[in-house]
Amino acid sequence: MGVKAMKRAGLYGDRAIVSSKGSEDQKKYAKLALAELGPIVDLFSSEDSILDPENKAAHMDALRFKVMMTSMTDQPEEVITATKEVLLLAEKYPGILNFDDLSDVKCLQAEAYLNCSKWNKAGKIY
Repeated sequence: MGVKAMKRAGLYGDRAIVSSKGSEDQKKYAKLALAELGPIVDLFSSEDSILDPENKAAHMDALRFKVMMTSMTDQPEEVITATKEVLLLAEKYPGILNFDDLSDVKCLQAEAYLNCSKWNKAGKIY
């Protein structure tokens, strides 16, 4: 189940990425990717699963993908929530995400703060 759902999420994510920024197609495919991704993130979030080092990396990848897809759905509050989750886990388990991955997440978080008119919070990230 998980492998097929992840493949479908990836395919929908690819379609969202190549769609015009802010278009209805981008939103549609990002939401479809998130629908496929939801159960996978929940599976990785279980306490038994997070203890496995291989699962930690896969969990972080799934969460980063969730952040990216959510950022394409015009839901800045959801993006902020998702980025906080990724950053908290990255702090708890250092070394799983590289500098570029963390920077991408922080940029998406700052963008979401800007979309919510939370200028000070966005400025602290930049």
